[in-house]
Amino acid sequence: MRNTLYELSFSIHHDNCWTTFIGNYVIENLSRFVNLEKGYVRSTIILEKKHKDLIYTIKKHRSYIDYYSLHTSGRYVIFDFKKNTHRVLEAILSLDGLVVDDFKYDGKEFWKVLIYRDKINELLDILKSEGDIQVLGMKEYEHKEDELTPQELKILSLAFMQGYFNFPKSIRMGKLAKFLGVNKATVAYHLRSAERKMINRYLEELRFRNIIQAKKDYET
Repeated sequence: MRNTLYELSFSIHHDNCWTTFIGNYVIENLSRFVNLEKGYVRSTIILEKKHKDLIYTIKKHRSYIDYYSLHTSGRYVIFDFKKNTHRVLEAILSLDGLVVDDFKYDGKEFWKVLIYRDKINELLDILKSEGDIQVLGMKEYEHKEDELTPQELKILSLAFMQGYFNFPKSIRMGKLAKFLGVNKATVAYHLRSAERKMINRYLEELRFRNIIQAKKDYET
């Protein structure tokens, strides 16, 4: 039987994790490096300055090992640190899962992973033993053709740099066409195609992050 790749989204609240101290705000994970052999994870998280007290909480937590960098960027704080790995991440990786996206909110971890169908029940059983889990979505993975072609990228980049998307426009499509040595219809076609792909990709990314708002709307 064909083993199908699935996209699985879930939230989990488990004790003895620093995420339980997160309040009604989002902590994004910018990057992660995992070393299962040595039992640690390097995470780079971003949070608003007004919630920076969480960093002191992380440093006091038993899973904390050390940090690489702590700096501000505008109204945000970026914290790059090392911690002991935990069972949720270990379970995902040990079952050949791939982490697509994740964030923390209101004491919970929200994960979106790719995992093969025959490993889903095993993963969920492990997660249930680790804490309160809620499956938020599960569907067969579908690859979308949303990569820009070289021509689309060229035209979109030039249009952006020349102010085509400004209001009011700094350049008209006819002048863009002259710059590129093509007709207006070609520019319009590639611009529309690039815009559609970019919007579709962005909306797909937002769908997972908007789980929080959907839950709030449902609860009210």
